[in-house]
Amino acid sequence: MPDAIVARDAARLLRNSPDCSATHAVEVETEGETTLVAVEAQMRQIVWNLATNGLRAMPLGGVLRLSVRAAETPAAGVVLAVADEGVGIAPEEVDRIFQPFHGGFAK
Repeated sequence: MPDAIVARDAARLLRNSPDCSATHAVEVETEGETTLVAVEAQMRQIVWNLATNGLRAMPLGGVLRLSVRAAETPAAGVVLAVADEGVGIAPEEVDRIFQPFHGGFAK
């Protein structure tokens, strides 16, 4: 599965989602051709979850960036990153971020 396709598809869906407002920008950066051997539906869900959390962490708007690049060594695979300009995670919430349905954004 070409990773850039997953990132571009996610960006298109995000731009049309209710979580994305006129004050948000969704950007995709790709570097070279990369391919990840993974379950495509699961990768799409992971990117979607991270990206929608990123949009929600920016209630006043900002840039959400999805990037895909080859890792520094071929054996390390692919780096797929989701970055936002949001408020971040409150320090007291960091230990709980992997609990289902937990937001934990700083106020």
